[in-house]
This record gives sequence, C-alpha cells and structure tokens, in this order.
Amino acid sequence: MNYPLSYGEHAINHFNRRRAAEKARFLLPHLKENFHLLDCGCGPGSITVDLAEFLKKGHVSGIDLDSSQFLWGQNEAHRRGVENLSFYEGDAHSLPFDDETFDVVFTHTMLWTVPQPLLALNEMKRVLKPGGLLACREIDRSSFSIYPATPELFRGFELQTQGLLATGAHPFLGGQLKELFEQSGLKNIQASLATDYFDQIDDIAGIVVYYIKNWTHSPWSLKVRSLSLASDEEIESIKNSLQIWGSHPKAHVAGTFGEAIGVKR
Repeated sequence: MNYPLSYGEHAINHFNRRRAAEKARFLLPHLKENFHLLDCGCGPGSITVDLAEFLKKGHVSGIDLDSSQFLWGQNEAHRRGVENLSFYEGDAHSLPFDDETFDVVFTHTMLWTVPQPLLALNEMKRVLKPGGLLACREIDRSSFSIYPATPELFRGFELQTQGLLATGAHPFLGGQLKELFEQSGLKNIQASLATDYFDQIDDIAGIVVYYIKNWTHSPWSLKVRSLSLASDEEIESIKNSLQIWGSHPKAHVAGTFGEAIGVKR
C-alpha cells in the first residue's frame, strides 16, 4: 500500500497535535473503561495514547504502516506513565490480529488514503467482536474555507485534490462513510459531519511547514508534476502564497470531516 502524503519529522510534528477529546469526540460517549480498542492508522499515536488513558481498565493497540511514525507515541506513553498500550507495524488491508479481538476499532483519516477502503473496512470489521463498534473519521475535501483567501491558495487546494486522486486516494470519502458502512454490513449506523478549525499561531505555522514539505516530497505532488498539471513556476507561487498566508495575523483555515459509528452483528 502506498501512502499518498509525505512522511518525516514535519508530518509527525503536524499530526501529534491531534487529541482524542476533539478527534474522537463522537466516539468517547460510547466507550467503557474495560474495552479493548484498535486505533488503525494511528500515525504518531497522540490520539492512541489519549484513548489508552481513557480506557484505564482496558487496552489500546495502535497500528500504522510505518513504525517510525509511532515512536513519538511510545515515548509519550512512557512520559505519561501509560502502560495499557501497544503499537504494531502493519497494513490495514491485512491486519495481524485474530478474528473478533477488539470491542472497538477506530480510525482517524486513514481509510481515505488506502486504495480499497471497503476492503480495509471489512478487515477492521473482521477483528471486531460481535456487538463491537467500528468508528471512522475521514476527510471530505468537497468543503474548504481559508482566510485570507487568494487564487493561488485555492489553485493549490485544487491541484492537491487532483494529485491525491491520481495516487488512488479518496479525498471525498468523509461524505461517503454511511454508504461504505452499509456496504460492509454494519448496523445501527450513526453518521455526521464535523469541522476542524485552526487559527492558533502554532497550528498555522505547522500547517504551512507540512504542506510546503508535501509540495516537495509527497506522492501526490509527484503526480501533479508527472501529469503536467502545473508548472514548476506555478508550484513555487503556491508555496510562496502559503508562506504569506501563514504570516497573516488573522489567518485561519477549516475543513470538513465525515464521522460514522456502526455495530457489527
């Protein structure tokens, strides 16, 4: 499986700011302290560690395609004294767990990156106990807001979406979660939309660094170049506009995410 975004310290620093209180807010009321939970596509593990603290009498397993991603989470768990937590390297299309292992399987912005989301969803369902919960939060790039807005920023967003589609990713999956859950045979489906809003200086600075790096090193940006969707000059203009945007004292950005919970019967 090829990950469409870029790896590296910039990605870890961007994603380790995520917290369960916000990103798993739709799931938290359904959890019990003794649950065993799998965080599939855990990345650095910031959400994973939070969930382990929440499930004090249970256990949390985090899995990611690249073990270098969750080194941060391992260190953070040690720093916070969280011991009911394990990390694994593996592919969401073929999870290294027995059938009916977990009470809950959770994923945050992972399904949209894989070539076959339904296959991955069915694999997560396989390792879920009967009556267990499957919860997903996925990006939906059909909605996007940024201030101050410029043509270059919107062009960059459009090109990134085209590049992501060319890699085989599914950047509109958040709006399709209910249908995907139905196709997987999950029951009692609850679906909703949520918005992530960023206006803090540290968040904006991290977003600028992350996306400029992605324009240089990611599979989707390589697709933009190889398909001649934009010239080098246009790409440099987009990167420059990101830096200018990030320096604006009132800069903010928001994006939409689909959220869904289903029950395995």
